Amino acid sequence: MVADVAALAGAFAERYRTWNGRAATIGPQFAGSPDVGGADGDFIVDGCLWDIKTTVRTRGNGAWLHQLLGYLLLDYEDHHAIKRAGYLFPRRPATVHRSVPRLIGSLSGRTDRTLADLRQRLRDRLGRKT
Repeated sequence: MVADVAALAGAFAERYRTWNGRAATIGPQFAGSPDVGGADGDFIVDGCLWDIKTTVRTRGNGAWLHQLLGYLLLDYEDHHAIKRAGYLFPRRPATVHRSVPRLIGSLSGRTDRTLADLRQRLRDRLGRKT
């Protein structure tokens, strides 16, 4: 297991060496995290929220998308200023990311919903006061 983790870390460092020196938020917490019993993302770099998936397959499933969207919505005050979100697959290596509006549109089938509106709707649903 240690060798596997080391290999993944080495592959990540090699593939994303251009990220060296860029500001990153590791394990970002969100304002709404306590409302769902705790939730933190993997990391944010250059306004992109990345979720690391160590599976060999890169074909996602609904749970992955709901998790990513949940993180975006729980950032009630837009503290992290996330503009894109996606997945990093260090075993492949591959990445998939989309702009937040495109992600919301593809998941909801609607283009009339803003991230701010969806965040407020989630906050209201969870009973959190503004």
